[in-house]
Amino acid sequence: MEKIFLYSMIILLSGSVFAQRYTELQIDQMIQDIDQMVGKEPDKVLPASFKCYNYSKEINYKKGMANSLLLTGKGLLSLEQYDTALEYAAKSEAIASRQHYSEIMCEACRMEAECYRLLGVEYQVYKMLQKAMRFTLDIRDQNKQYHEKGVVFSDMAHYYERMEKQDSALVYYENSDNMLSRMKTGPVKNVDRSLVASGMAMLCMEKQQYDLAEMYLKKAEALGESTDGTEVKMKILRNKAKLEAAKGNSEIAIAYYGKTLLLAKQLKKKELQTLIYHRLSMLYEKTGEEEKAVQCFLEGHKISNHLEKNKTTAREIPVKMVVKNTEQQFKKSRMGTVTGLCIVIFFILFLVGRIFWYCKKMKDEQLAMKRTEQELKRKETFLKQVQNIDEITIEKVVQLGVENDPQFLPQFAIIQMPFYERLLELKPSLKEEELKIGAMRKLGFSTKEIAIITDVSVRSVEARIYRIRKKIKEFFSEEEQHWFEMI
Repeated sequence: MEKIFLYSMIILLSGSVFAQRYTELQIDQMIQDIDQMVGKEPDKVLPASFKCYNYSKEINYKKGMANSLLLTGKGLLSLEQYDTALEYAAKSEAIASRQHYSEIMCEACRMEAECYRLLGVEYQVYKMLQKAMRFTLDIRDQNKQYHEKGVVFSDMAHYYERMEKQDSALVYYENSDNMLSRMKTGPVKNVDRSLVASGMAMLCMEKQQYDLAEMYLKKAEALGESTDGTEVKMKILRNKAKLEAAKGNSEIAIAYYGKTLLLAKQLKKKELQTLIYHRLSMLYEKTGEEEKAVQCFLEGHKISNHLEKNKTTAREIPVKMVVKNTEQQFKKSRMGTVTGLCIVIFFILFLVGRIFWYCKKMKDEQLAMKRTEQELKRKETFLKQVQNIDEITIEKVVQLGVENDPQFLPQFAIIQMPFYERLLELKPSLKEEELKIGAMRKLGFSTKEIAIITDVSVRSVEARIYRIRKKIKEFFSEEEQHWFEMI
C-alpha cells in the first residue's frame, strides 16, 4: 500500500511539472491581445478571455483574473447579453477591490455604467460613473490616471447629452480633452481625443453652430489619422454625414452615410446599420428617390427583425451554458493523457470517499428537485391567475383578426380605445385597411401573418407599414426606430 501511494505521488508531481503553466507576464500579454480583439474580432473574445481566466486562476494571479472577467464582460456586451455582462463586471470589481487594483475597479465601474445604460437604468449610470471617478484618485501611475479621468469625463458627457443638458455635457467634454492632452503621446491618447472632439462636434451641430462643428470634426480627423481605429473613423464619417444633412447637402450626406455603413458592416454593428438605413431612407425621400427610400427602409426593418430574433434565441440558450462548455473543452484538451492517468489513480485511492460523495450528491439533488417542483407550482398558479384577466374578450378579437372578420376593427377599438383614438388623432385620414394593419400589429401579428390573413404579399404589407410611418413621421424623430410601439 505504501508503494502504491508513493508511485501515485510521483506520477502526480510529474504531471504537474509537465502540465503547461503560464507566467504573469505571458498572461498580461494575452490580455493585451484579447483587448485588441474586442474591436476587430468580437466573436473570439469570449472563449479567449475564459481561457485566460483559467490560466490566471491556476497560478492565483488575481490581477489576471480580474482583467479576464472584464474582457469576458466586453465579449458579452458585443453579444448583447447586457445583464450577464453586468454580472461579470461586478465580479471583476469585487476581485480588484480586495487587491486594491484601482485602475481595474475604475474600468469595471465604467462597464457596469454602460450595461445599465443599455438596460435603460439611467439613474444607476450616474452612480457608477461617480464611483469610477473616485477610484481614479487612487491610481498611482500618473499617465494612467490622466487616461482614466479623461474617459470617465467623456462618459459623463455622454450621460448629460442623453439627459439633454448640452451645456453640462460640453463642460465634461472639455475636462476630458484637458486630461487626455496631458497623457504621453501614443495611439490610445489620439483615439480618445479624437472621440472627444467628435462628441463636441455633435453638441455644436445640435446648437446649429455648423462652423464650430466642422472645426471639431477636422480636429477629430487629424487625431484619428495616426491610428488604425476603424470605430473612430466610423464615428467621424457618421458625424460628417449628420453635418451635411443639417446643412441641407443631402447628396454629400448620402455619400458619407454609405462609407459609414461599410465600416458598420465590417464591425458587425447591427443596431448602427439599422439607424443608418433609416437615415438614408429619409435622405432619399428628400431627393425624390422613392424606390431607394423604400429599399433602405425595408433593409433597416429586416435587420431590426433579425436583431429581435437573435435576442430571443439568446434567451433560449443561456450564455452560462456556452461558457461552461467552453471550460470543459479547454480542460480536456489541455490536460490530455496526464489527466486520464491521474483520474485512474485517484479512483483507486479514493473509492470510498467517492461513494460517500455520491450519496451526499444524490441527497442534494433530491432536495433541489423538491424546491424546483415547488417553484414550478407557484409559477403555474400565478400564470393561471394572469390568464383569467380579460381572456374571453382578447381571444375573441384575435380570432376575428385571424378570420379577417369585418367586426374585427370595431371590437378592437373597444378593447384598445386609447391606442385607436391616438392613431386617429395623429392622422385622421388613415384608411380602414391601414387602421386594420395597425390594430393587428398592436395585437402582436407578424408581417407574414398579416400578409396571409389579408391575402396579399409580405412586401405589400411592408410597403403599407412604410406609408403609415410616412404619414405620421412628423410626430417622431428620425432616431426613434420603434416608433409604432410609442403610439
